[in-house]
Amino acid sequence: MDQGCCECLKELLRFVLIRTAPVRVGIKPGELLRVKKCLRASGCHGEICVHQDEALRALALPYLTLRDTPIDSLLLFYHAECMERLLDRHEVRQLLAPFGYPLAASAPLRFFERLEERFKEDTFPHEVGIFLGYPLKDVEGFLYRLPETHVSGARWRVFGEPTESLMQMKAHCCVEQAAERILATSPTVEVFYNTLRSSFRNRSVT
Repeated sequence: MDQGCCECLKELLRFVLIRTAPVRVGIKPGELLRVKKCLRASGCHGEICVHQDEALRALALPYLTLRDTPIDSLLLFYHAECMERLLDRHEVRQLLAPFGYPLAASAPLRFFERLEERFKEDTFPHEVGIFLGYPLKDVEGFLYRLPETHVSGARWRVFGEPTESLMQMKAHCCVEQAAERILATSPTVEVFYNTLRSSFRNRSVT
């Protein structure tokens, strides 16, 4: 991949690269994003079109397709090790069990299969917040309509004592801001990945 092509991709994928940065470094188990089938950007040779498969190859992250249309796809990007640790927690499985997920310890694939089914059954199954690493109290509060805690500028709806939620939001924001700075000075996407990972080495969500 030459530098000109990387510059085009960097402009094109900037938003997605920044949003998935907390997942890439293991601060967050998953990120849900809608990715268009055809993405356009101003490149070194005028207007270019990068198809979704090219963009996903450049991202180099595992993902699950939860909804697919001729225009775009709803994708769950995930960190395999962090997701496995998350889904191995008994309290996580207990919260997911009423929606048909395995209660006994099981491979992430079983949970992913059920999540795919849930997106076919429901317009937007809100237990997906667990897969995104939201605090369980916030997911449970939303699912069962508990009294909400008002938090100005919150990234998701908060329930109960807000300290844990605010700490996670701050951590996610910190990685995204760092990713934005690193991306601005990285000559290639590969350099961006390496620099980002080295900046947050030995940190994880669980």
